[in-house]
Amino acid sequence: MKKKIIFIFLLLIIVFIYLSRSKYIPRKTYASPNSEYILEVYEETGYKPFFSLVSEQGFAKAYVVLKNKQGKVLLEPHWYASCDFLIGDLMIDWDENRVYFTKFNYIDLKNYTFSCF
Repeated sequence: MKKKIIFIFLLLIIVFIYLSRSKYIPRKTYASPNSEYILEVYEETGYKPFFSLVSEQGFAKAYVVLKNKQGKVLLEPHWYASCDFLIGDLMIDWDENRVYFTKFNYIDLKNYTFSCF
């Protein structure tokens, strides 16, 4: 009987963790001035923590995905280096060799890498 209760308890914890994971939905799409690239912004929805820092109140996390004009993914964040940011910090600025998605974070368009601070 004790093993069944422990098993059910662990199963409920796993289900809670799965259901409370952050989910991201596409928020907006930005095209480059030369129409060669597409930058998609994904915003966090669903579970929100009960408390947060003052600077994070009202802002969801987000990340970007770089695609070419045919829609093929050129760069997306890795699970270990997500390069996410607060949606309130979103600021798209296309440069010749970079696209800034916040004031300091950008994607290098020559070698398709993130530079996140």
